[in-house]
Amino acid sequence: MLLLAGPAQRGRVVGVDLTREMCIRFQENAGLCGHAASQFAVLEASVDAVGLPAQLEAAGLVEVGDVELVVSNGVFNLCIDKRQAFLNAFVLLKPDGVFLLVD
Repeated sequence: MLLLAGPAQRGRVVGVDLTREMCIRFQENAGLCGHAASQFAVLEASVDAVGLPAQLEAAGLVEVGDVELVVSNGVFNLCIDKRQAFLNAFVLLKPDGVFLLVD
């Protein structure tokens, strides 16, 4: 799952993935984009974990209720607790935020 927080000029992209391999791949690909490393972060976690929004906030990655865009590509179909995964996404989003789901 990818999260976009803040305007593109000073915002940040945060990846959340269950596997270490994909987290490493995210970091490698982010480095290829030519943007400052501070604009990209990754957290190894399950998107359906209870407390995920608080964990992201405590790590200083995003603020709850301040994410502009959540993108999920092939993640939610693998979640055991789909209700919790959706809840996490919507808790993170701003009131006018966008949630894109491709499964």
